Amino acid sequence: MRIETVKSYISTDGIPFNTREACLQHEERIKNVKYFRVAHAPDLTEGRGLKKRIIIAVHALSDHEVYVEHFCYAMFGNRHAFVMGHYGSNAMVYNWAATEINSETLEGQTVKYRIEDANVSEYIWEDSVRSEKDIVELKRLEMEAK
Repeated sequence: MRIETVKSYISTDGIPFNTREACLQHEERIKNVKYFRVAHAPDLTEGRGLKKRIIIAVHALSDHEVYVEHFCYAMFGNRHAFVMGHYGSNAMVYNWAATEINSETLEGQTVKYRIEDANVSEYIWEDSVRSEKDIVELKRLEMEAK
């Protein structure tokens, strides 16, 4: 038996590569990617804020934030919710909130979802969301996992 140590190059979006060249090539391909931190899952009992945080990467020609907003509406529902079901202005809280972040701030964080514009010349991820059908399937899988 022997033990080998393998050097791995990790791209900004968290994908490992065996060579520096392959990683740099991928980095060039992801220059049209923007990253978003999405907070979701509000505390609807006491209204103490959003409990979960995820990172979403969007590869698009333009309007990256629209893709994230659409995805969040589909996955998490309305942007606002009401504490304890009370339909009052004092009980209104965010159900989810998305903020664009710089790729340098991703260090050590995992991209949970990847979204790609159907009009890009080349897809860069195998597991990305590319259609309404993909979102429905993702939501189904999330529900099964609970």
